[in-house]
Amino acid sequence: MVEERVLQWNGVCVALTRSGARALSALVEGSVPLSASALHQAALGYARDGSAVRTHVSTLRRKRSAAGLAEPIVTRDRRYRAPDVRLSQHDG
Repeated sequence: MVEERVLQWNGVCVALTRSGARALSALVEGSVPLSASALHQAALGYARDGSAVRTHVSTLRRKRSAAGLAEPIVTRDRRYRAPDVRLSQHDG
């Protein structure tokens, strides 16, 4: 069973896997756009090819859309960032 974390994402509760929550947090906390390898390193503690990161980003975008949130993840020059996302722990 996959453990989920519920975060307040721009004021809306969204359930994410632990690794999805780490990936989104790394995007939010990063001061510069992150490559797929750097995002994987920041979120999961080790570098890897971009396929796992693309899967996480795709899942985050799908959950964002289902929650009715605007697109927060910007992809440019194969780097990712989330400049307008506010996260907090959901108490409940």
